[in-house]
Amino acid sequence: LGGILVHRQPAGILAREGELLDVVDLDFLPTGVEARFQKTGTQPEAPTFWLPHLDSHVNQRWTRNSAEHDRWQQGIHDADGTIFFRTALDLPGKQATLKIESNQMLSARAGTHQTQANGARTNALLTVDLADQPVPVEFSFIKSAGTDLELNISYHTDIDPIERPIPAERLILPWAASLPTAPKNGPAPKPTGGDWARGKSLFFGEAQCSTCHTLGNQGGNLGPNLSNLTHKDPDSVMRDIIAPSTAINPDFINYRVKLKNGDVLAGLVGAEGDDRLTITEGVGKTTLVKRGDVTSLSPSDISIMPDGYKDQLGPEKLRDLITFLTEEPPKKK
Repeated sequence: LGGILVHRQPAGILAREGELLDVVDLDFLPTGVEARFQKTGTQPEAPTFWLPHLDSHVNQRWTRNSAEHDRWQQGIHDADGTIFFRTALDLPGKQATLKIESNQMLSARAGTHQTQANGARTNALLTVDLADQPVPVEFSFIKSAGTDLELNISYHTDIDPIERPIPAERLILPWAASLPTAPKNGPAPKPTGGDWARGKSLFFGEAQCSTCHTLGNQGGNLGPNLSNLTHKDPDSVMRDIIAPSTAINPDFINYRVKLKNGDVLAGLVGAEGDDRLTITEGVGKTTLVKRGDVTSLSPSDISIMPDGYKDQLGPEKLRDLITFLTEEPPKKK
């Protein structure tokens, strides 16, 4: 499944005394890339596989610890063959230009436009007409055994000349591209107008974001890793900061845990062996409890991330923070 997963009840965690529940409710957005790897000389056509993005580095990070994706990647690494990607682009403007960088021979097509490149390190440009959206786009890469696909794709449009990573929300799965309910992702990402350096100082300083979040291998792990926010729209990142309970990451759901002795804890729940749970209520505040001491465990609609950043920081500092999170570092002159 692609998109956002929303857990309402954790599978395999003691929810009531003596009972294990295996029910997880899921919701998702039909975003991502349909992938297929055809080994050289094999028949019939190989099955398709889901990836969250076109960019190989984003895929590696976002599917980390996924056994299915690890097996798929290993199968590609071990064999000669062709990798096929299919997705649809929902971008603003009338025309976009994709800049494609790869370590494999490639060909790409978007409507009547196509491009191809050969060589150990390939670069190609692909024009995409955006009159009818989402626009189907197809890629193929010919590779040899013992190599992995490296792929980086950025874009600019006729209304926004700045070269940008493609936001994950704007990659629509092919089967969903024609649905009338296909998600509309709002206006194009625009420069936020903030100061990147001041935003960095806020993240690691006054705003204390790094206490709970990791960015570039620095920071805490009480909240989601924020290293790939350059692939998201600034408006959605702003919403996550000023209204954190609007969309809660499924790996960081806040739970209310009631114990036999009457105590009630609230925080992130993890497993510590077969018979114990950890309840993390905040930075440096973790409680270890026996599963047998838990009488009820229920998910909360309130994020563990506190509200109040809008008033605490004010509009100017928030703009600087969003600039740091969603834009690449400014190039040195």
